[in-house]
Amino acid sequence: QVQEDAAAARAEDTQKGIVRPAGYIKLGAKVPFRVARVPEDLTPSWLTTALRFKGLLPADVSVIDVKVKPIGEGGGVMGVISLIALTFDKEVGKAVPTSMVD
Repeated sequence: QVQEDAAAARAEDTQKGIVRPAGYIKLGAKVPFRVARVPEDLTPSWLTTALRFKGLLPADVSVIDVKVKPIGEGGGVMGVISLIALTFDKEVGKAVPTSMVD
């Protein structure tokens, strides 16, 4: 349903002449996962779902391990800053991020 809603919203925007960047998600739009609030929320399952939803991870590849390392002293203005390293069950090439900052 979420994918269908997103497709309908894109079609409506196109009819109105509105151009949005790739991966744009309207504020308040439904997504098939809860927003990660703390680094512990970044589980292999959560990251697999989020990366697939954004079109960054093929359907036949899954995140199997996540290493979260806090960086910087203290925290960010609104939370903790962490370096996240991902391990996949298959080779992903350069098109899929293997690390990110949250």
